[in-house]
Amino acid sequence: MVLAGVYQAAVWFGQRTTMRHLSLQRSNFLRYCMNPADEYMTPPSAWEAIQKYIPKNKVIWEAFYGDGKSGDVLRTLGFKVIHDEVDFFEINLGDVIVSNPPFSKLPQILKRLAHLNSIVWL
Repeated sequence: MVLAGVYQAAVWFGQRTTMRHLSLQRSNFLRYCMNPADEYMTPPSAWEAIQKYIPKNKVIWEAFYGDGKSGDVLRTLGFKVIHDEVDFFEINLGDVIVSNPPFSKLPQILKRLAHLNSIVWL
């Protein structure tokens, strides 16, 4: 989740930047760059850029469906992926969650993640 979202935010800022720099700009990004529907799809180039950080030996849960394309991209990159239109707040799937969540729900998402003991969050 965070990796894809952070990389995409860097692309939106129009620069390659450090995580520290991004964290300083994050509040401005969330305040001024969110669209009302909170629909920002991760481009294939972002998934390609972070693929080396995603474990290949785990089942990936792309937990936020969006337009449905990210699951296909991850499969093309060689990952075992669960990417179904299900309620993240009700179901636990996969070994690792890798997603670009709706940032408008970030507090609820982080609270939910704190309760998921069997799943690693990336």
